[in-house]
Amino acid sequence: YPAAANRDVAYRALMKNYVSPNALAYPKKMEPEPDLDELLSRECVNAFTKHDAAMKRVYGHYATLNMTSATTKKITWATVVETGSTMNHDEFITFCINFEIVPQLLTKADALCVFNEVEAANDADGEVDEMVYPAFVELLGQLALSAFANVPPILKNPRTDVSAIEACKRLIKPVPKELWFYGTIGRLFRRRGYFVGPNGSCIPAKQGAGPADERYPYKDRDAAAGKA
Repeated sequence: YPAAANRDVAYRALMKNYVSPNALAYPKKMEPEPDLDELLSRECVNAFTKHDAAMKRVYGHYATLNMTSATTKKITWATVVETGSTMNHDEFITFCINFEIVPQLLTKADALCVFNEVEAANDADGEVDEMVYPAFVELLGQLALSAFANVPPILKNPRTDVSAIEACKRLIKPVPKELWFYGTIGRLFRRRGYFVGPNGSCIPAKQGAGPADERYPYKDRDAAAGKA
C-alpha cells in the first residue's frame, strides 16, 4: 500500500503498516471520558432504550419546527427520516425552554456549550450546527449530567427562585434516593425546608437516626402540607 495492484494485498498492507501500529499507540494518548462511560452504562442504555419512542417524538417535533407552518401533514418519525430533518441550536434552545431546562437548571450559554460539544463529536451529517437523532440521545444524557452537577450551586444560592428548585426536584426524583438523599443534595434540600415530616421537623439525614425517619420516610414538604 498504496502501490499494491491487488486490493486485498493493499488492504492487508494498510492494516499492518499504518492502522495497527497507530491503533496500539493511540490509547496511550487518549484522555478518559468519564461522562461518556457513565452514559454507556447498562442502566443508562436500558433507560434510553425504554424511552426511545418518546425521545423520537420529542426530537421529531423540534427537528421539524420549520415544517409545521408549511404543511398540514402530521409529523411522524417517517417524516423525519424522509426529509432528513436535523436539530439546530435554535430548535434545541426552544426544547430546553419548553422543558424548563433553561434557565432553571442551566444557563443558555451552558446548554449551548453542551450542544456544541456533542454536535462536534457526532458530526455524522457533515454539517455544522445540525444534530442527528443518535447525537440527540447522547445530548440528553450530557444535559442531565451537567444539570445534576449544577443542583448544589442552585440550592446554595439564596436568590434561587421556586421554579428552579422545583425543576431540581423533578430532575432528581427518578434517581435512586441512596445516591443523593443522604448526601449533599439531600442536606441542601432539607436546609431549604423540603423533605420534612408532618410536624415540620426535618427527616434525619440517615436511615435509622430516629423514629421520625421510620414514621415519615421520604415525605416531601408538599405531601406533608397536604396531610396537615
